[in-house]
Amino acid sequence: MSESKQIQRIGVLTSGGDAPGMNAALRAVVLAADHYGMEVIAFRHGYQGLLDNDHTPMKPADVMHILQYSGTVIKSARCQRFKEVEAAQEAAANLDALNIDALVVIGGDGSFRGAEHLSAHWGGQIIGVPGTIDNDLFGTDATIGYATAVHIAMDALDKIRDTADAMDRVFIVEVMGRYAGFIGLSSAMAAGAERMILPELQKEKPLTISTIVKHIERTNAIRGEGSYVMVLSEHQWPGGAVALAEQLEAEYHLPCR
Repeated sequence: MSESKQIQRIGVLTSGGDAPGMNAALRAVVLAADHYGMEVIAFRHGYQGLLDNDHTPMKPADVMHILQYSGTVIKSARCQRFKEVEAAQEAAANLDALNIDALVVIGGDGSFRGAEHLSAHWGGQIIGVPGTIDNDLFGTDATIGYATAVHIAMDALDKIRDTADAMDRVFIVEVMGRYAGFIGLSSAMAAGAERMILPELQKEKPLTISTIVKHIERTNAIRGEGSYVMVLSEHQWPGGAVALAEQLEAEYHLPCR
């Protein structure tokens, strides 16, 4: 597509793990496009729909009442085949056949890698809208879905703290973010957790069970017996929160959940 060509038709898809706010982003694309006299073609199930030619036109009436729904109304998926050169070429041919001038990709880091891959084989404009709870994309302070994920984690931590205080127990809360610890960091700080186990910290200096126990004992010695809440990012302890709790109880006789 020539840079001087007027954009008349836009494609849009949501890809990868769904994030709260994807429907709001989709709605904004459709309403903005309509305002500027552009058509919108939505591909269902992300890049898989682009390969399968599974698409539908979207007008303002189609998105007026989707803000209340979680997930994404045009569905999402992960498409391993899209990593292949032939798949990107096939997607480019499908976009050209539909006379699409620009493609909006709403998703996370994997979706953006797919967009970059497609850009090598298609001449249209590609716009990435960062939609991931992990907040691990460069160039934006907060990705779509991140704030909601943190608020949900904080709500759970606040409720658990009440029980932990009542029982003088150790509680471990496992949150998402195996490669990026933004959810764990923000929710732990906001909720006043005593310990956070994050991927970034584990790479630098992995925690041992004895280190955790020493910190619990030191905390109790300073302030007296009480609750102790840990926030654990997924995949940062073998077996997750359940295994860590069982290990603390079995080896150190600490009441832990």
